[in-house]
Amino acid sequence: MDFKEFKEYIIKHISEYLPEEYQGADITIFSQIKNNDTVLDGLQIMKDKEEMAPLLYINGAYQAYREGNEIDLVVSALADSYIKAVSKNEDFGLDMPLEDIREYEKIKNKITCRLVNQAANKKRLQDKPFTLVEDLAVTYHIQLVAGEDSIGSIAITKEMMDIYGIDVATLHKQAMNNMERFSPAVIRPVREVLMNLMVPEFMAEYGMSEAEAHRSVEAAIPENIPELLCVTNDSGLNGAVCIVSPEVQQKLEETAGGDYYVFPSSVHEILVLPKAGEINCAELQAMVQRINQETVSEDEWLSDHIYEYNAENRIFHIADSSLQKETLEKTPEKMVQKHNAKRH
Repeated sequence: MDFKEFKEYIIKHISEYLPEEYQGADITIFSQIKNNDTVLDGLQIMKDKEEMAPLLYINGAYQAYREGNEIDLVVSALADSYIKAVSKNEDFGLDMPLEDIREYEKIKNKITCRLVNQAANKKRLQDKPFTLVEDLAVTYHIQLVAGEDSIGSIAITKEMMDIYGIDVATLHKQAMNNMERFSPAVIRPVREVLMNLMVPEFMAEYGMSEAEAHRSVEAAIPENIPELLCVTNDSGLNGAVCIVSPEVQQKLEETAGGDYYVFPSSVHEILVLPKAGEINCAELQAMVQRINQETVSEDEWLSDHIYEYNAENRIFHIADSSLQKETLEKTPEKMVQKHNAKRH
């Protein structure tokens, strides 16, 4: 069956695999424009008198069906996943009544922000306020629930902003003020990040003790490459936006010892390289583009540009390759590749 027939089959039959309380529920599947204008189809099951319910994307399930999995097994797995999603939402609970979303004073302390590529999100940004930072766009969201591996939020639209009677500058200022409380920046050496990721894997795969795994990983990471910093937030979700915060920029200035370059690893994190001399930005940009193509998923891609922060003027901008003359002898390409490969 094609995708349209697959969706119709789910709507008709998924209730057969759900608990009794879901019999008679309103079952819908609708498309949503996600990051980088990626279109996904979400399943939502609303019981009577419910104001909201989880949205479970079914595109992966259709792919599983196309690969030969029995349709009823696929639908059964979807039902199980949906019940798990509902259970997570019930455990966390909403941070506010839904009716409060229309009142700015009640939601302003829950406004968060994300960073996306402006050109790649033209459709998604049509009805949403955003602040342009070079070729990137800061978008605004109301956080409703938060878990260990997911965040439930509502994107703020231009219509909502009109209801609030505020402008984009006010939204941006509030989001920046909330950042430290909601999702504070976490700055760590990439070596440390890699150690935390790879040591448990070495222990499980090779039966090593923690000390043995630590030594093996340490030996596998080249010593003669520049020390990169990984910047994200405490949840590791949508953490790249930390770089637009003046406070974070200045904290990185202190850590890096002055000017630095920024590599957009994904929407979840960025990598920072302290300036230790002029480099060939064109070559580094080509490197970033190649790594993005090989290791970053379409919906998590942020940019193929590299950026730089000028400490004297406190300006964050796209690195101007025409001003760079010398090629960095030891690029951080291999470390960036390893880091991204571990994420994806």
